[in-house]
Amino acid sequence: MMKSALAIFLLLILTVSSEAQQIIKAEAPGWDLPVPAEQLTEAELIQQTISLHLSQTDAEQAQHLRQSMDIVIGDVRRVAGLPKERLRTLEIAAKGAVDRNMEAWRTAQENQVRQQAQGTTAKAVRQRLEATGIMSVGNEPPEESIMWKETLANALTPEERSKWTQAEEGRNAYRLQAVSKLLVAELDRQLGLTLTQCEKIEPLTTQAVRDYLPDMSAYIDRGNGIDFRMLLLLLNAVPQADTQTILTPSQYGKWNQVIADYRGWWQSVEQSHRSRIQSGGAQPLPKTGGGLIINGRRLPIIINGGNLILKK
Repeated sequence: MMKSALAIFLLLILTVSSEAQQIIKAEAPGWDLPVPAEQLTEAELIQQTISLHLSQTDAEQAQHLRQSMDIVIGDVRRVAGLPKERLRTLEIAAKGAVDRNMEAWRTAQENQVRQQAQGTTAKAVRQRLEATGIMSVGNEPPEESIMWKETLANALTPEERSKWTQAEEGRNAYRLQAVSKLLVAELDRQLGLTLTQCEKIEPLTTQAVRDYLPDMSAYIDRGNGIDFRMLLLLLNAVPQADTQTILTPSQYGKWNQVIADYRGWWQSVEQSHRSRIQSGGAQPLPKTGGGLIINGRRLPIIINGGNLILKK
């Protein structure tokens, strides 16, 4: 009986040890070069390091885009109830849209990586590239490409298209509501608003978000979302006359302090907004992956019964 118990105990230890080794191995950064470093010159080692980094980031970016399109296809299937044969058509179009998006991304990523590698050693190149990570490019996401939109339109019947449009409009409405409530909550924290003041300010912040959030794509990382502090940029769009009417003089002074740090960035947002309006563009609200970054942590957003919930 003792031998049997000991055997089971040893087996458990070996199993846990094996799993731990697998986890450690999986989490270790993959910087194994195809040619041993000692066989390369410094210039060759730098080039090998660059090539490896580009290969790894290319795979990560492509996987991220494919996963985002899988979510879109899943939403279409759920909302419109598409059969398998038409879903297959969407999957092919999604792959094409991702491939097209990756073409522009690869150029930008390689340019950035090679700039980081200039005038340094092989060891420093590796450190720089690890810190640089993946380039964020401002080109349109796969789900906004003409290829994807045309395929989606052809794949849906008029009734299905109507359901999908309504679902998209609902998402945009929830996004506006979520961001607006966050702004009012932050103002309440810093200014000490009354309930009446909150009720008066929320429509103003909602309008500011509706008008200017599409122009903040430069501050939004589609993989991680948007830093909450960047949302305070939108307070610059609330008319000064309205805030002075709603707030006390003391609160208005604090309001100006809140937005003072973001006025420099606001100029670029306003310029983007004017260009979009003049060109007649109806740029969609940026999708942030369903989350916000607050104090360095990415928190998913849930709207429940009109209330905003940030999951920890």
